[in-house]
Amino acid sequence: MVHGQVYLNGKPVPKVRAADYIESDPYGGVNNVPRYREVLPGGKSYFVLDRIPEGPSDNTPVYVVPPRHYFMMGDNRDNSADSRADVGYVPAENIEGKAVVIFFSTDGSAQWWELWKWPWSIRYDRLLTVID
Repeated sequence: MVHGQVYLNGKPVPKVRAADYIESDPYGGVNNVPRYREVLPGGKSYFVLDRIPEGPSDNTPVYVVPPRHYFMMGDNRDNSADSRADVGYVPAENIEGKAVVIFFSTDGSAQWWELWKWPWSIRYDRLLTVID
């Protein structure tokens, strides 16, 4: 990562500005989060969020992924515990399957035991979303 741009094998991954991601906070406020579409070699594309421009995860060292390992990177780049942080490289034998659906998702504002907050923390627009 250099200034928020992903580099893969020394080349920048194309990143194009998209419509903002709109989210509601627990107090009824609306937040616009900058969103981008990245396109990997081979054509696979996905959206990423940029909550903190030039944040601490936007500039990293060069990573050399060992054979039979994977480098994991989240779509919410400024709030992801991924291979840039504590996760590190993931051995191929630790990968069990492919994610195909987002079953349940919250905004993180409620602890698991705060059942009374759940209705406002659930991200209903992500429930049972198919991952392509």
